[in-house]
Amino acid sequence: MSSKRRSFQQKQQTMTTGQDLFEKGLQHSYGFGLQHGVDTIKSLEFFKQAQHKRHPLAAVFIARLYKNGYGGVKKNEKQAKKLCVEAVKSKVIFELATTKDDSNAQVSLGLMYLWGLGVEKDVNQSFSFFLKSANQGNPIGQHGVGFAYENGEGVEKNCVEAVKWYRLSAERNIASAQYNLALIYHNGIGIEQNIPEAIKWYTFAAQSHHASAQNNLASIYHNGTGVEKNITEAIKWYRLSAEQNTASAQNNLGTIYRRGIGVDRNIPEALKWFSLSAHQGCKNAQYNLGTMYHNGYEVKKNMKKAIKWFTLAAQQNFASAQHALGLIYSSGNGIKKNKTTAVKWYKLAAEQNHLISQLQLGKLYRNEIKNESEALKWFRMYVKGGNQIQSQYQVGLLFLQEKTGIPTNQSEALNFFYFCVS
Repeated sequence: MSSKRRSFQQKQQTMTTGQDLFEKGLQHSYGFGLQHGVDTIKSLEFFKQAQHKRHPLAAVFIARLYKNGYGGVKKNEKQAKKLCVEAVKSKVIFELATTKDDSNAQVSLGLMYLWGLGVEKDVNQSFSFFLKSANQGNPIGQHGVGFAYENGEGVEKNCVEAVKWYRLSAERNIASAQYNLALIYHNGIGIEQNIPEAIKWYTFAAQSHHASAQNNLASIYHNGTGVEKNITEAIKWYRLSAEQNTASAQNNLGTIYRRGIGVDRNIPEALKWFSLSAHQGCKNAQYNLGTMYHNGYEVKKNMKKAIKWFTLAAQQNFASAQHALGLIYSSGNGIKKNKTTAVKWYKLAAEQNHLISQLQLGKLYRNEIKNESEALKWFRMYVKGGNQIQSQYQVGLLFLQEKTGIPTNQSEALNFFYFCVS
């Protein structure tokens, strides 16, 4: 081998030490020191390479990605736990954090004690290690301290302190700190709401490819919250977030294409984004797919698919999906009529104050099941929660309608009519 080639290989090896790879992982994971911002997939690659070169902290930061399922990394809590258990076996991480005062090792232990992975959960220890790291100027440690103050983890909850520490971290271009700072200003958590400040920090984080920041920024422009409504900007940020597999952004983008908001109506594109979102478990997208297959005027009607998606959303306690299933089973629309199943789904929705479900449940009890007391119970809940005059009149009329085996009930009808005019 020539001396020139040997020199080149030695240079390459020097450039790719475990520490070099670990630092690149940190940069790509948190977004600092890079023009293009966060790239979680690349950060995972760098951390794995650093781990291969026996870097003692790499495993914990890989665990962080698996535990939370960030940016296209598939969530795997079992693997996250395994990695943390392996990280503490050598005891090097403790020596680095205490004897060597290594700020990244302190962050690692702060995360592990916060999660209770590899060590017993101890939020006081977690805060202590984050604070040691933060006081050395480590922006990831500063983010950890901000998180602890915001959520009362190992320290008394204090949003003013949270803002202070998040800001220190955000000013060092830590995208997650920028996002959390924006959230506090957006929602007015413990401080006065400040939408312009929220937009400022969401934008910084979004430009660093923070998927949730992109989605929230899109929502602000979509709804015109504290800023002029701008659908073009909303679509831009929804798409960037959706392409990073953010389920809510995919659903929002689907809604825009389904309704033709600021773009030409495009049902295949809507279906694509709803499907991606629904398969991630987004109940809104599951419900939207259910309605499309149930109605049959946007896509070919398919009751089997409609029931599938409505059921998945309903199992997540989505009241509109529960109501839709109640309607399908009570009417026998494309499926065998089943009063028991209809009552089950209507009741789950009605108990969440879904008004139309309360009305339909009352009708089902009076007209089909012939249980007047249950019917009255749900009619009264419907009247109490809705437009009282209209709903009282509507229920009053129901008691004047004679059904097979059910006599009219003029007394109850008069009661409801009386309240309409009183």
